[in-house]
Amino acid sequence: METAQVSTKGQIVIPKAIRDRHAFVEGQTVEVVETPAGVLLRLPKAKTAESFEEVTARIRARNSYRGPPATIADMNDAIDQMFRNDTSFDPK
Repeated sequence: METAQVSTKGQIVIPKAIRDRHAFVEGQTVEVVETPAGVLLRLPKAKTAESFEEVTARIRARNSYRGPPATIADMNDAIDQMFRNDTSFDPK
């Protein structure tokens, strides 16, 4: 276990071996999180540069919609058929 001292300005120097293992670099932002076990330092999660509209468009492009949308009657028929074919279904 490594130790560090708190300076008069409240600063703590992370030991070099730990900085190297976690690839901390000068000027990098880290999150400081209070946990029941103590204080956790972690790198912030990378954020995507895509907008919500771009992400939803990419998802829509991946899905292929075949034919017209199903009606409620079609869905009910499919559910009834599923239960008729399911031998483990017990309506009791």
